[in-house]
Amino acid sequence: MKSPDGNEASKNRESLDLLDQKIRGRIQKYDEVPVVYANFWSKLLFGRAFKLQFPIPIPQPEWMKSALGFLERKLTPPNLDATKIDRPIFVIGLPRSGTTLLHYLLSAHPKSAYINNVMNTLPDSILAIERVRSFLKLNISGDRHLRDSIEVDFTSPSEPIMAWQIWTRQDLYDLNFKKLSAAGLGPKAVDRIKTDVRKVLLASKLEGSRFVCKYPYFSMQMPLLQELFPDAKFVHIVRRPDSVAHSMIKLYLLIEHQRQWVKHPTVKTLIPYPRVPSLQKLIDAHGPESTLTTATVWKEAIQELRSDIPKIKNIFEVRYEDLVAAPESTLDKILAFCELEKPAPENGKFWREFKKIGKLRHRSEYPAAPEIWEIVREEAMHYSYRE
Repeated sequence: MKSPDGNEASKNRESLDLLDQKIRGRIQKYDEVPVVYANFWSKLLFGRAFKLQFPIPIPQPEWMKSALGFLERKLTPPNLDATKIDRPIFVIGLPRSGTTLLHYLLSAHPKSAYINNVMNTLPDSILAIERVRSFLKLNISGDRHLRDSIEVDFTSPSEPIMAWQIWTRQDLYDLNFKKLSAAGLGPKAVDRIKTDVRKVLLASKLEGSRFVCKYPYFSMQMPLLQELFPDAKFVHIVRRPDSVAHSMIKLYLLIEHQRQWVKHPTVKTLIPYPRVPSLQKLIDAHGPESTLTTATVWKEAIQELRSDIPKIKNIFEVRYEDLVAAPESTLDKILAFCELEKPAPENGKFWREFKKIGKLRHRSEYPAAPEIWEIVREEAMHYSYRE
């Protein structure tokens, strides 16, 4: 792996320093960002948690977890296993590749059921927190934790960050690559995964609903998901490697500054990159703010994903750039693959998400980085990307 020369390294460092200053300023101004509370109870129970939102939520009070745990046991039906998990849809891709855009869009489909923000915050009480949220009409809306002008609320789709740790017992700080299997997880873990998915479907109160989920870590674990859900649909969205390599560094800086701002009581430095085979060595050698690290993560993630594709029954690949250039025709192909009907024009929720495709409120200018293309060229060419 060739390191950038002195001039290139200096330009990259200057660019990172400017980006770091912008992010720090944005985080520090968070108190000025408007937050809308649906009612008094929303602010009382969850106002602080929303203000201090983070990928790993601030732990909730023990009394709340105990009360919700009691309610969860009451609400869980004895015949939960009868709830059918029908062709779940998993959005696959590296961070900053358009996975959130696609996740939000598919989750807005009238047949979709998904893990929302309050479920991720309290993953042991999926039915209970959703019932309480609905009964008390709890909601808070405002900028998400990345402070990138994407508005979220309690019902917004969430990655299953907290549930994934419970399901797989993976250490959040372990950067080593591990290929997971149902046998390796064990019967109890497999049952917990399927139980949680059924609870999400039950909470949606939709007849014939489809579970939709995305998490960058899924990119390395498609065979596990295929094993657990044989009729699953996988949608892999890929984006230009230089854009992703730079933007992943931005993601790391955003999360790190936010962690410091909220003074998180349990989380140390968080590396939000997929656990590719050489991630630990890359972090040790170059650190998380190097394009040598993030470009290699892109390369190894694509290599691993492509090696898994022959084991996957149903997978559709789409380039982010094609979705932006031709949103409706590309969407038609995705919906057809997922076996979802195209929502009617009057479905405001879905088409509001659709109109967000390609609309960026924050644009970053990155320096040319030839060292990225030296690393990713072969894999990039498979998706018709050129320097």
